This record gives sequence, C-alpha cells and structure tokens, in this order.
Amino acid sequence: MWDSPANRWDLSCSLVFACTLVMLGLSPGAGSRSHLVGIGCVAAMGLWYGLIGHHAILRNGPKPRATAVPYLAGQAALLAAAQSQLPVGLTLTFLLYALNPQFFMAFPPRRAFLAFVGVNLIPPLFALARHDPRTAAIVGAAGALGVAHSSILGGWINQIIAESRERHHLIGQLKQARAELAEAHRRQGALEERQRMAGEIHDTLAQGFSSILMLIQAAEAQVDPDPEQACRQLGLAARTARENLAEARALVASQGPSALDSASLSDALGRLTGQLDEETGIRARYRTVGEPRRLPTDAEITMLRAAQEALANVRKHARADTVDVVLTYAPESVRLDVADDGVGFPTERARTKGHEGGFGLVGMQDRVGRVGGRLSVDSSPGDGTRLRVEIAQ
Repeated sequence: MWDSPANRWDLSCSLVFACTLVMLGLSPGAGSRSHLVGIGCVAAMGLWYGLIGHHAILRNGPKPRATAVPYLAGQAALLAAAQSQLPVGLTLTFLLYALNPQFFMAFPPRRAFLAFVGVNLIPPLFALARHDPRTAAIVGAAGALGVAHSSILGGWINQIIAESRERHHLIGQLKQARAELAEAHRRQGALEERQRMAGEIHDTLAQGFSSILMLIQAAEAQVDPDPEQACRQLGLAARTARENLAEARALVASQGPSALDSASLSDALGRLTGQLDEETGIRARYRTVGEPRRLPTDAEITMLRAAQEALANVRKHARADTVDVVLTYAPESVRLDVADDGVGFPTERARTKGHEGGFGLVGMQDRVGRVGGRLSVDSSPGDGTRLRVEIAQ
C-alpha cells in the first residue's frame, strides 16, 4: 500500500497533521474557544489536503494545474487563521514541514521559493505582532532550517514525480510500439499467406485447368476424324480434373501436394513427366541419378512445384519436341534439371513481376529461396531452355 513515493508522501503529511493536532490538544488553554478554532483550522488544512491537495500536487502535469494555486492559497489562509487564534508562544512551525515541500512540487523553483518565504513569515510575524521577539527569533531560525529541509525534500519528490511521469510515458510508448509491431507482423503474415496461396493456386489449380482446356480442345479437333483419340483425350482431361480436385482439397486442408501423399519425389516426378508425354506427344524423359533418399517436406514440395512449373511452360510456350527431367542426389545436395529443345525465350523478360501474372519464374525463385536453394535458368530465343534447382542437404 505504501510502496509508491506518492503514498509515502500522503502518509508523511497525515502524520504531520495528526501530530500537530495532538500537540495542540495537549497544550495549555486547549479548552478555550480561540484554541478550539485554531485546532479546527489545522484540521481543515488536513481535510483540504485530502480533498484537493493530493491531486493538485502529486498529479500535476509539466505546468501547475489551476487547482494548485487555490489549494496552496487556501492552506496559507487556514494557517494564518489558525496562528491568529493560538496563544502567544504557540506556533505552527512543525506544520510547515508538510506544507513547505508542496510549493516546490507545484511550482517552478523561483515561484516556489517566493511562496515558501511568504508562508514561513506567517508564524514569526504573528509573534512580532504580539510583542514576542524571542518566539519570533526561534521561529525564524526554524524557518531557516525549513528552507534547507523543504528545498531538498521538495526537489527530491519533484524528481521522483518527474521520473514516474517519464517512466509512464516510456511504458506507453513501449506498449504502442509493441501493438504496432504485432499489427505489422499480422499484416506481414497475412501478405505472406496470400502470396503462398497465390503461388500454390498457380502451381496446381491454374496449371491443371490449363491442361484440361488444352485436352478438351484437342478432343474437339479429333471428334470427327478420330473418335477413339477424342475419347482418349477426354479421359486424360477427366483424370487431370480429378487430380486438380485432390490438389484443391489438399490446399484447403493446408496439406502437402497430393502427388507426394503415397509416392516418393522420384515417383511423382516420373509420373508428372509421363503425363506430359502422354497428353501432348512431346517426347518427355525422366531419370534419377544417385541413390534416392527422403528429403525434408519443404524441399520435396519445392522440387515438385518447380518441375510442375517448368513442364507447364514447356506445354504452353516451348513448342519443344523433347524434354529431359533429371533428379540428381549428390552427397551434399539434391538437384533438379529440366531441359527442352523448344523456341526458348529472353529470361530477363520472364523474371519481371508482370510476366505470366507474376507467379512464373519469379514465384519459383521465391519458393526456392525460402528453402535455401538456388534457381538458374539458361535460355535464349531459338536455343531451348535449361532450368536447374539445387538445394543443399
């Protein structure tokens, strides 16, 4: 309860007011009417502090609030009224030890000092007015000690209050910064998730739909001259649609590619290459070099998606006769090579965000980079395309 400086100050003031009231109650002539009025004024000072002074002094802002001036003026008036009712020789100097520091807590040093001197002159002036120079001298000496005491105590409390305000301000800034950082992380996470989903849709559903469309168009062209071939093309389109449906379900469930559910990476790449050969007539060949081994899930997904993207580009753009897909298991890395003998393309144009909707080579580069791999594409018009993805293991 009394662990904060403000609470300790409230306790100190309460003790000063209580001790003053006890001393006045035990002093000679305590039963007289004027004495009781003086005691009432001191009690009113304590009540005045409890009602207004705590908020006016301890919770002041950088500049004194409007309540500080009337509060301290009221305390000075009550002090003068109490001193005027007490008998000669009985002063309220002790009470100043609670009142004096409040001037330094409420005002800048110069104004506080002037107010402090004015209030401390009240007891000796009353003593002189009553022709009691001895009491005036004693009270004046006590006032001099009060100057030193109050200046030090008031400055110390002021410093504590300033540090508390600064700490409160810094804590507020810290909370705001943490909230802004959390919001930035949330937005970044949402952006990354949107980009991931866009890449997944491009690498799976969009390519699947493109294959279905091409197969249906090919079937339409074969309906009259070769109905059997048309039915074969439609069967391939249906199979691609089923695979697309499985990919869509896996995507919704945030699972890995359906092609890797029950097959190794090598088997999945072999099947993918065979589908290209079967559906397009392009002579597509696949082989594995080295001893196959299980890779981290992210690495296998990256390899599969890169092969899907490369073969989709062969299907749509390359006009190639042959394509070779090679998966190489080296001691410290795994490497995927896809090479075709098609028309090629200028790689600078394909690496821009606007090309192919922004999820072609750019999306592949981002995906490979997330697993610490490297992507290289070597192509030029009329010279085919060679793509390589290498991931260290």
